[in-house]
Formats: sequence, C-alpha cells, structure tokens
Amino acid sequence: MNMYLKTGSGVVILALLSYTVFIVSLRRRRKLRRVCVIALVLGIMLDCCATGLMIAGSGRGYFTVHGFMGYSALGMMIIDGMMIGRIYRIASGDNGVSRFVSRFSLIAYMWWVVVFLTGAITAMIKH
Repeated sequence: MNMYLKTGSGVVILALLSYTVFIVSLRRRRKLRRVCVIALVLGIMLDCCATGLMIAGSGRGYFTVHGFMGYSALGMMIIDGMMIGRIYRIASGDNGVSRFVSRFSLIAYMWWVVVFLTGAITAMIKH
C-alpha cells in the first residue's frame, strides 16, 4: 500500500469518527447544536481529502464501482451539510430538526458507512 492510500485510510477513519459524532449528537438530542454542525463540516472536509488521496494512490482512475459508491455517499453528506447549515443559519443556534432532515441524515450516514466498509473489505481482500 502506497503512502497516499495509507494516509487516505487514516483520514477516512477520522471522517467516520466525525460523522459518527454528528449523527449520535443529532439523534440523541433531537436538536441541531453547534457541535453537530462542526462535526458534520469537519467530516465532509476530511472525506474530501480522503477521497482525493485514495484516487491519487489507487492508480485506477476516477471511474470504479467503489468510486461511484463513494462519490454518491460523499454527495449525500454534502447535501446533508447544506440542509443542516441552512437550518442552523436560519434558526440561529440550537433548534430541532424536521423528521425528514433527521431521517435523511441517518440514511446518508448509513450509506456512507456501507461504502466505508466495502472499501475496507476490498482493501483487505487485495492485500
């Protein structure tokens, strides 16, 4: 495994931790707090960095099955971030979120975890 893939693997684990803090905080409190927004934005930034590192290190290019799955998961998290950011800006702080947003966040997170696990399993099989 080259340096890009090793670094990307570490960064994607940090993204997983950040997304997990976001979803657990949101689901437990049923309110959108500053920690939720920070964790989600940090997760998206880490996820983008990890995606770039994984692409640079894979040597397979942009168009793979796992790549498309990853892009869709990252896209869902970005959409979630846009919705959460808008709600947070409009509400000016701690505010409940609608059932739709709460469910979308959970579904986006679950899809992201599925993609994360398929990437980990794929890496273990190849090495």
